[in-house]
Amino acid sequence: MVDTLVANPYSTLPVQEARADADLIAGPNNWDTDPLVEMQCSGFQSVRFYIAYLPDADNGAITFRIEISPYSADQAGVEDWFQESDVLLAAPVLAGAADSTNLIQRQDHTYAEVAIATQNFEYVFMLRRNVERIRIPCQESGVVGNVGSAHIMALFGM
Repeated sequence: MVDTLVANPYSTLPVQEARADADLIAGPNNWDTDPLVEMQCSGFQSVRFYIAYLPDADNGAITFRIEISPYSADQAGVEDWFQESDVLLAAPVLAGAADSTNLIQRQDHTYAEVAIATQNFEYVFMLRRNVERIRIPCQESGVVGNVGSAHIMALFGM
């Protein structure tokens, strides 16, 4: 049976290919390079990535990151892409105490294989206001001498 993704009835965009089915780049610190698929996402509240990872060896793993841009097209002289980040440790707020400090860090996401077969999983990212474009660079982060392959589809929602 062939699995088919059905478009979200609240989305005006069909399912889009976020990464063509191809071998990954061997990490660490080596990521998919240009041309990355840049998807317009203005006005949407979420994107669901459907990721198919085929490891090439035991202990294979795919690492991906979410990069967003506040610009609908690249701008000369400014940074265009920003990596997903989050508060890692929220400091408690204490009455009468000094201001609190929270740690913030850019995030990567790793999925480790459970078998030498295609691993299908999803990742949902909530889009913040004023995000115009999104992309998802990847790398092989398990056995970097035996790179696996990945194919990613994206579905935007309200």
